[in-house]
Amino acid sequence: KPYLEVDDEYIGCNKIIFASEDFSSIEHLDIQAEPQPSERGFSSFKFLPDSEEKIIVGLTTVEAGDQVTTSIIAFDLQGKILFPETRFIDDKYEGLAFFKHPATTSSGTMIKVLPWSIAIITLLTQILHLPIIFR
Repeated sequence: KPYLEVDDEYIGCNKIIFASEDFSSIEHLDIQAEPQPSERGFSSFKFLPDSEEKIIVGLTTVEAGDQVTTSIIAFDLQGKILFPETRFIDDKYEGLAFFKHPATTSSGTMIKVLPWSIAIITLLTQILHLPIIFR
């Protein structure tokens, strides 16, 4: 079906397409999540560091009419959901980054973090409203 801008907000799906650098090999992955509304799509995803490129963390967004939301999800290369899609903000986030940084709780206790865990901790603290300070 040809692309029509009028349909743009309603063409999301539960698939990811993988291609080799020269496009000689193209495969798709069916994500084993509940069928999602067609207005939901991925705005960003990255392989989780230290997962040997076997775990994907993604941001899904809805941008339909006046509704704009962003959720986070994690799944493996077989499409199995490892962290269910969880809405965390009524805004559109289009990037996902993992970086190493020490963290402490509000009481000053140091938290040992892996290089990739800081972004997930930040999102989870927003979802759960936990007090945490990053230095």
